[in-house]
Amino acid sequence: MAFEAAWLVVGRQVKYGFATPSTMKPTQWSYPGGSINQIPGQASVSGDCRLTPFYDLNKVMAALQRYVEELNADLSMLPTRGPVSKYSL
Repeated sequence: MAFEAAWLVVGRQVKYGFATPSTMKPTQWSYPGGSINQIPGQASVSGDCRLTPFYDLNKVMAALQRYVEELNADLSMLPTRGPVSKYSL
């Protein structure tokens, strides 16, 4: 993922003994109800981004916005668990 490549570890994290690097994770998924085998027409994912204090917050926010725009433009770029788990509407 682009976030991990750009924001995972900087030298000062090691120098100051940070036990974990910066992270970005999905924490909530929501979609309209339907039957168990129905592919929803829309879905929302919310997440959590935690940064060590060595980054320019404006640059990180701009990068996150760019990542979301790239995903929204082409959801087929997301990894899957095999050929039968990928659906593009």
